[in-house]
Amino acid sequence: MKAGTEASSCSNDELVEQLQMLWDSGGKDLFREGEALLFSAYAKYASPDQPEIVENLLEHALIRSKVQQLLTQLSISEALMHERGSLLEGRIQKEERVLFPVFKRALPEEELEKLSLAFTEMTQHR
Repeated sequence: MKAGTEASSCSNDELVEQLQMLWDSGGKDLFREGEALLFSAYAKYASPDQPEIVENLLEHALIRSKVQQLLTQLSISEALMHERGSLLEGRIQKEERVLFPVFKRALPEEELEKLSLAFTEMTQHR
């Protein structure tokens, strides 16, 4: 859903409200818990001092900061909403295309299976 487009029937205020609900119902925790699971598992088998991993952690911090900014501003422009959505969408694409293959190459299958179960359990409790 993008504010101000035909694909969205929501106003910016409604989108901010939805973001607040998503963030409070586990979105912010999912970032932290996901990082804790993935990066601690990765560090058992390879050095986490890799550009892809450092970039991911920095972008996660930036996204958390940007979401908090959105949730505390009284007025949010459509352009700002789009920019934040694009940042998140880009991060997800990078994780799928770059970061996850790095993890798959470094971690043994048994560890990947444990992570998959942990993520499934984590997301089911949201």
